[in-house]
Amino acid sequence: MQLSTILPGPVTGSVRRLAHGVRGRPPGHVVHGGKTLIAALFAWGVAASWSPDGRPYLAVATALLMVNASTVYRSVTKAVQNVVAKMAGLVVAVVTAQLLGATAGSVAVISVVAVLAGPRRSADDRLQIASTAVIGLAATATAPVGSLVPPALQTLTGAVVGIAVNALVLPPLYLDESDSAVRGLAHDIGALLRDMGAGLAERQLVAHARTWLHRARNL
Repeated sequence: MQLSTILPGPVTGSVRRLAHGVRGRPPGHVVHGGKTLIAALFAWGVAASWSPDGRPYLAVATALLMVNASTVYRSVTKAVQNVVAKMAGLVVAVVTAQLLGATAGSVAVISVVAVLAGPRRSADDRLQIASTAVIGLAATATAPVGSLVPPALQTLTGAVVGIAVNALVLPPLYLDESDSAVRGLAHDIGALLRDMGAGLAERQLVAHARTWLHRARNL
């Protein structure tokens, strides 16, 4: 027995649309969720063996930022900006720790340097520089300066992992937006043709012809 004889028309249409969606490419949020999980697990697995206490949180955080970029090119540019900002923050932390130590004066210097980091840097870059510098300053207060090397390596590892996953696992394309636009146009044309068919079948040509013409011109 066919599905259309068991279920009402609207339900049958919904089931067909659902089946078509399952056969096609997964929805965007499913793709992002899967890629995020893969990037997080991969970054953890790569960096855990040599990270302090086996907890590469910075690598995972960086990978998550890179993997959800709208395009592969964007993930590369974000990675470069992120790594440069964090490296700058670590350098500021080392310099201020050597000159002033872990004091309130060091925090003030870091804040000033972050604000004056340059007009070309965005507010997010300056915030990353300042936050990384403060975290690095706290680390140098309880451990040698060499303890800042693992966070730097974690940042690089997370950036590489995020870019790799974004490029190799269902990579985002500019065509996605075009594909969505074409599907929307096809849906609108189908709706117009169905309305025209129903109107012609009910002999309502005069009442609806102007509306159909207006909709067709808009399409």
